Amino acid sequence: MTPQIVHRRNLTILEEKSAKVTTVADVKKYCPHLSDEQIKELMDIAFHQRGVLFATPSVMIKGSFHVLRLSSDMKIEGNNLSKQTKVALKLQYVYHQKTKESYPDHKSHKDVFIDYNFSKEAMSFAEANWSKSLMLNHWSDYGRVVLQDPVDLHNYEQSDGDFKHIYNNSPKTKAVIHWVTNRSWNEIRSNGSIKIEYLWDKAIEMFTLNPIIGKELQGGTDGHELYHCSRCSEGLKISSCDGCNATFTDVFWRYNHFGRLPENMVRPLKALGLLEKRT
Repeated sequence: MTPQIVHRRNLTILEEKSAKVTTVADVKKYCPHLSDEQIKELMDIAFHQRGVLFATPSVMIKGSFHVLRLSSDMKIEGNNLSKQTKVALKLQYVYHQKTKESYPDHKSHKDVFIDYNFSKEAMSFAEANWSKSLMLNHWSDYGRVVLQDPVDLHNYEQSDGDFKHIYNNSPKTKAVIHWVTNRSWNEIRSNGSIKIEYLWDKAIEMFTLNPIIGKELQGGTDGHELYHCSRCSEGLKISSCDGCNATFTDVFWRYNHFGRLPENMVRPLKALGLLEKRT
């Protein structure tokens, strides 16, 4: 595998679950742009200040980087770090940060630009090692499709600060698809003369199932989150799928435009076995 693919794989694993790290080599796995001395510096800060944020290279978008957090449950006073070398630190994925250099017009697109530790080194490393694979953020809008099975139901809890929401008999999520379009989503869905799925099909620039590539596609916007059926691709309503006639518990937060997925998205999803049929 190329260094770029290895880095994407490692970040994908970290985005899903934080890692315990005890050595410089453990951290370097996720930060190929940093020297051993720079990593030791970060580990020292994490021990003494309980945590530190820093940048690691992007895999696709020019002039951007991912942000990681190295933290410790133990604050070391004084200069006793050498005695704590076997105490594990926690490495977490935080988010993806673009800069004005990520866009063709060199302007902010709802981004909040923050300079993190080693951000310049992270961007320089990507340019030096996989510049031919990097691209500018030239699309207009971003969204996610949460693909759920309205027949395969489960119970789960979702935490929101101090509150816990309990959902019973809710559709299981089979995949999350990140997509970008060459025109705004609001413009696409507000056109009443043509079915949304046809306009969406023409506007799609690219889509991915990889969460790290999805973070890079997203940019500074929250994006549009849509829920679709993994059996027929119909947009799921609050407690039903008109395509499959399946019903499930009302979970309140599900939103959709009630149309199907665009054909350019359906074909590869069917090939991957993530869509069962098209009614």
